[in-house]
Amino acid sequence: MTAATEQAPTTRQLSYLRVLAARTATTFVSPASRVDASREIGRLRKLSAQPADRRRGLDDDTGVLTYATTAHADELTGFGSSARWRSSPPGRNALVQRSGGSVAEEEIAHYTVSAGTRVLQAVADGATMRITDRPTSGHGRSYVVEESLSPSEVAAVIADYLVRANRLDEVPMAPAALRRLLGAGSDV
Repeated sequence: MTAATEQAPTTRQLSYLRVLAARTATTFVSPASRVDASREIGRLRKLSAQPADRRRGLDDDTGVLTYATTAHADELTGFGSSARWRSSPPGRNALVQRSGGSVAEEEIAHYTVSAGTRVLQAVADGATMRITDRPTSGHGRSYVVEESLSPSEVAAVIADYLVRANRLDEVPMAPAALRRLLGAGSDV
């Protein structure tokens, strides 16, 4: 081994890694050596050279979402180790599960966009819930909004979904709306 591979990364390398990670909205494993730091800097520099849509997970060629793990600024509160998911304003309990532990399905919200009126339904099965978005007419495409939610998470998801539907004037889970959301970042 050479002296460079055994030496710890420089302060300058670590600082630059943090800047690149923030720019690309990604994370990195803290490097053990200067060589590891250089490799990681190279990887993040390649990633920052890609178009923003590509970094957010939207494949330009196919329009398919490849990942959606980046947290947006409007979803978090705090910084670093004190960061946590932003909670929604207190509201009514979105779904009360029927007694007996059986599957319960309830309409929890309605909204209207240019394409028509839609309904959000929650299906409770045991301790988890699934939210779906369906047309009220019964004709048209339905979308799964979220799966495996705890009852305390439902109100926040519904509130965010309705705000996005209002701003977009279309179904937020529709492919075109997802492309617009990813292209606009946290503005929409």
